[in-house]
Amino acid sequence: MRTLLRLSTSVLVLTAVACGGDNTGPGGNTNGDMTAKIDGSSFTSVATFATRNATNAGSTVALSGANSAGTGIGIGFLDAGPGTYSITNVSATNANVLDSQGHVWVASVLGGDGTVTITAIDATHVAGTFSFNAVASAPSGATGTKAVTNGSFDIKF
Repeated sequence: MRTLLRLSTSVLVLTAVACGGDNTGPGGNTNGDMTAKIDGSSFTSVATFATRNATNAGSTVALSGANSAGTGIGIGFLDAGPGTYSITNVSATNANVLDSQGHVWVASVLGGDGTVTITAIDATHVAGTFSFNAVASAPSGATGTKAVTNGSFDIKF
């Protein structure tokens, strides 16, 4: 449980860090791109970040993207190669949405659900798709839920 919470926290931190990136936009991002729809509105990253770290449980991957309005999406999972990873209340896969006011919605052991599909992963990049339903993280002041659909990413490590 602690590992899962640390991974969730790491993804939140990475999302916040990505907001300060210097990438130039879709197709021009030096680290890659992330797109999605959040509650039906288009999300396109202007900054992206991905990292892969070895742990006792295997390697963890955390990735994030942020748009020009300061909204971020973060995803974390234990790397087992290409495949579909379910986000449930008992899995190590998690995702979140962070708005410009610091409100956070999570799909993790705390609630929500979804999937992350990894289509390619190697020493230099990770690519795939995602969708998830996130619940409000009350300590952040968030309320309601967020539906993230049609997500895709191709990000360099």
